[in-house]
Amino acid sequence: MTKKIIISLLILIISSFLIIPALAQTNINTNLEAAGEGAKYNIDVDDNTIPEIIGKVVATLLAFVTSIFMMMVVFSGVQWMVAGGNEEKITKARGRLISSIIGVGITAAAYFITWLITETLLK
Repeated sequence: MTKKIIISLLILIISSFLIIPALAQTNINTNLEAAGEGAKYNIDVDDNTIPEIIGKVVATLLAFVTSIFMMMVVFSGVQWMVAGGNEEKITKARGRLISSIIGVGITAAAYFITWLITETLLK
């Protein structure tokens, strides 16, 4: 059982590396920055404030946690279906499913609270 979880997590981690080539693309604004410097414009403006950065980091972490909870919901559902009438397996799957649903609810509430605080601080 733990072997399946470890393999699933390894597949998730390895598949997350597939976006690295997209992140490695060159910045197309390089020439615009050079033109701005030549025209004596202030190009050192930071678009991201501290609340925006914190909000983006928290939103990313909560999205990752939510995906793990959703995988646990699917895993528990499959485990429940293949239990074959074994009450111990059904109880285990039901407990994991209920815990996962509670976790998704807590994560959604945390995301909403973070969004609300971030929006309040930005205004």
